[in-house]
Amino acid sequence: MTINNAQIKQKARQTLEGHWFEHCSFSVLLIVLELLCAGILNLFPDNGSLAAAVVILVAASILQALLGLFVTGASFHFLKCLRGEPSPLGDIVLPFKKQPDRYLIVELIEIAAGLLCYLPMMAAAYFMRSPALRLLLLLLFLIGGTAVYMVVKAAFVFSRFYLLEDNKLGAIASLKKSAAAMKGKKRSYVKLLLSFIGYLLLSLCTAGLGLIWVIPYFLTSQAEFYIDSAESTLASDSGTGSETFVSK
Repeated sequence: MTINNAQIKQKARQTLEGHWFEHCSFSVLLIVLELLCAGILNLFPDNGSLAAAVVILVAASILQALLGLFVTGASFHFLKCLRGEPSPLGDIVLPFKKQPDRYLIVELIEIAAGLLCYLPMMAAAYFMRSPALRLLLLLLFLIGGTAVYMVVKAAFVFSRFYLLEDNKLGAIASLKKSAAAMKGKKRSYVKLLLSFIGYLLLSLCTAGLGLIWVIPYFLTSQAEFYIDSAESTLASDSGTGSETFVSK
């Protein structure tokens, strides 16, 4: 029987309790990498032209995809912690060592999906001349795009875990497998995402320092959601002889 999100978050807190320094080192590294990416983007000139905007968007997408591999490695750390397995800081670069093209494809597909969801908002921001109408459209497209993107994100949330568990699984196959496993569960995952909004707002009040605690909490909760909702599917596939990280 599937446990609810409150129980998932409780299990996450219990797993993190007493080991916050170890787990927060992952979030500190992710924050430093995010700041580094932001610094690199600031090197690109922005003269307000469409060409400059496209260059910055492409560069941001590439950097975000690479950063996503580090996030996946951190997610594997918290998954292993939930299973009671040792997980060194070096696990954060694991996706770079195990066929990174698979993870990059997943990241780029998700980024492309996100861009499509927010394309109307970006078009309104660039082409709409009336300030009042532009603000109205931005708000409407922001809300609508975010709602659609959260559903897309929920459908593909397990794909990275499947890639981590199975060295032979391809990127597209992992996305399809995740979408199938998440049927009937997307609403629960979206609720889990929304339950962290308060923590994110509090983090803003601390100039982002609160993220050092929020990131491990969220990634552990997400890993527990995977264990609760999808590991039974993974177990049913174990008879195929797929090579997994866990079995090593």
